[in-house]
Amino acid sequence: MHIHPVRTGTIRLKRRYVATRWRRRPLRLLDAVLDRRWTEPLPIYAWLVDHPEGPIVVDAGATVACYDRSRRGRLARQVDRRTEWFDVAPEEEIGPQLRSMGVEPDDVRWVVQTHLAPDHADGVPYFRNAEVVVARREWEASDESGTWPSWVRRHLVDYDGPFESFPESHVLTEGIVVVATPGPTPGHQSVICLNDECAAFIAGDATFTQAGLLTGTVGGGVSDYEAAETSVERIRAFAAETPTVYLPSHDPEAPHRLRRREPVPLARTGDAPMDAPPA
Repeated sequence: MHIHPVRTGTIRLKRRYVATRWRRRPLRLLDAVLDRRWTEPLPIYAWLVDHPEGPIVVDAGATVACYDRSRRGRLARQVDRRTEWFDVAPEEEIGPQLRSMGVEPDDVRWVVQTHLAPDHADGVPYFRNAEVVVARREWEASDESGTWPSWVRRHLVDYDGPFESFPESHVLTEGIVVVATPGPTPGHQSVICLNDECAAFIAGDATFTQAGLLTGTVGGGVSDYEAAETSVERIRAFAAETPTVYLPSHDPEAPHRLRRREPVPLARTGDAPMDAPPA
């Protein structure tokens, strides 16, 4: 089972959106809005998984539709305008990207959405024959759920039971386990691809980087700080027991770790308590 990164444009974010100082949501959002410092352009990765039952895509990525903020709620529009900046060209969308890799979107078996933020989900309409796997909690909570064409085949996940350190999981098919990692959004989920040598953990926005995982950094835009913090702890616990290549969606180093099969270096960092911002 091979995994391929697919970069669907870039995004710049306020630095306090990536790493917050506050637990309380109003303070987090205000801090990010007022911050004058931006990150460098960060990749927006989708992931193609070669699987015996057919290609699997994790996150459909960004499209030029990301420039249209009118579909978002009023507060979300105001925050987004001041905390994120997209750069996406039509040829960077996931459909053209997959075709350049020799994969037709119509042949994709599953599209697993970690969550429904536009930079992760706008490419869904490319996949007319796939089942689109979304956590039911995410679907019911998201402003984006009503923007998909009516023909999209939704597979809403309620989860079946625990898997390793995660109390909620769903086995999609052999070697592919979806686990609940709420916090960034109400129904955020991640995908574990199990190989003989190690696991690949496709993390969406659970953290923005592997460094953020190791330090316990929580983003300013998360919907639930405590839930996001708990999800990070569960990912760390999993990676401490299973050699794990960690693949967040906006980490420039993720493809390099994937190519080298470089696991999370928890053996060097230990399980020290994570930094916590003031209440």
